[in-house]
Amino acid sequence: MADPVSVVITCYNLEHFIGEAVRSVCEQDYAGEIQIIVVDDCSTDRSREILAGILGIETILRAENGGVMCAMISGLRAARHDMVFFLDGDDVWHREKLARISHTPRDLGKNWKQPPFWRLDFMAETIFSWEMALWCIFGHLLCGDDAPVFRPFDDVALARA
Repeated sequence: MADPVSVVITCYNLEHFIGEAVRSVCEQDYAGEIQIIVVDDCSTDRSREILAGILGIETILRAENGGVMCAMISGLRAARHDMVFFLDGDDVWHREKLARISHTPRDLGKNWKQPPFWRLDFMAETIFSWEMALWCIFGHLLCGDDAPVFRPFDDVALARA
């Protein structure tokens, strides 16, 4: 059986897209458990209403709009699994995405001494990203938070050591 993973989906005023983004994660061809966390960053459209109608997801409703990085932190805090993936609420994943890339950061992490931050594309091509450390510092300044912050692009994965 594949390792369980957490997927954090960020949402702000994405009523026309959020349903399809969540569906693309729910329909993954992946053998492991998938925890789906959707963080609504204080949407003013129908996004929250749409999310309330979707079964099998965990929804975090932020009281204030803090931007995508703060939404990602909120989702990361709720993640239960060692592998955490991020998806913007206006994007969708190919059905085989998790099956193709879920093993990559952990496998490569065994051969690297650097922190396990990775940028992954659909074909599981992995690029180590030193700039992630800079974004962590920038995020702390923006959010005033002690938690790690990750650059807001779709294909970020965090593998806990």
